[in-house]
Amino acid sequence: MGKVFNGITVIAIIVIVFWIINLDYSDLSWDTNSKVYSSIIALVLIGIGMQYNRVKLQRKKQNEEN
Repeated sequence: MGKVFNGITVIAIIVIVFWIINLDYSDLSWDTNSKVYSSIIALVLIGIGMQYNRVKLQRKKQNEEN
């Protein structure tokens, strides 16, 4: 159940982000949407950093238990 909830949460966040950023779908060039693309890249990097931190803390906790 937890994995399903996490998956639904990720999909919902992606939909909300694309709804808020107002991507111009008629012209997907970098010149038109550079701020949007930069925001998306930043959000992806933040997400990767948060997952890395979570995994790091889990491994640290497992090492302390052993």
